[in-house]
Amino acid sequence: ALISGVAERAAQSPRQAAEAAYYPGHPLGSVEAIEAEITRRRARKQAASALPAAA
Repeated sequence: ALISGVAERAAQSPRQAAEAAYYPGHPLGSVEAIEAEITRRRARKQAASALPAAA
């Protein structure tokens, strides 16, 4: 169940994921800020996976 939830969130656009994550009082403050954070994390994860493995 947990893995399917993670896969489901990963399949969503950053906007959809941000809208689902937002609640009043969220530390990031707005859907737009959450969306930017999701985009930043996904880009960092993608860049890290593109690096060659350490020998």
